[in-house]
Amino acid sequence: MNENIVIALVKTGIVTATFRKLEPDKKELIYRSGLKEFSADVFDRVSLDKIARAADISKGSLIQYFRHKENLLIFISEIFLTEYERYWDDYFTREHPVRARDRIATYLMARFDYWEMDRMEFNFYIKMQYENGINISRRLRERIMALRSKHTLAMIERGIATGEIRGDIEPETTALIVQAISRNLEISYQASLGASRGKINIKEAVERLTTLIFDGISA
Repeated sequence: MNENIVIALVKTGIVTATFRKLEPDKKELIYRSGLKEFSADVFDRVSLDKIARAADISKGSLIQYFRHKENLLIFISEIFLTEYERYWDDYFTREHPVRARDRIATYLMARFDYWEMDRMEFNFYIKMQYENGINISRRLRERIMALRSKHTLAMIERGIATGEIRGDIEPETTALIVQAISRNLEISYQASLGASRGKINIKEAVERLTTLIFDGISA
């Protein structure tokens, strides 16, 4: 857990100085316990009692650390976002396939590889797509979209520069198309996890979507 984020949240009053003094393992347990509950139910029905029991603390201690349930969700969202942003910024510093089509396909596959590493975080991400009445969820969606747009736009612009992607369409528009298609695939993936037929074949789905995308944007 990034302690700099915890310090920043103390300064803004989201978490208390008492929470900051906890051992790293305890902070992580509280984070994971809260993440589990907020990924499973809507905000109003999330139980602080259940989170406290799972984190092996009293409800009073949990309230002492965060004061309000909304503050706890802000804390969880900030830790989630920080790790997400760090992972993808690191991902795009590494070497990737030369062709634009392969770069985009590899990126889409990597998105699902990331969620496979932590299914609970994926459930939290999906859940926050529908918490429309909470400003926290809107901020999380906007930051994830901004990060994805930045990296997708860079791939599109590079593909235009190498002549692989059409230059008569605004690169921002092409990036939005890629983002919309990939987000729908994430929703289908999430729905398939609980389906009797089992989860969808991501590799095949990515190959089909990449073909669909490049039928329209290839130069």
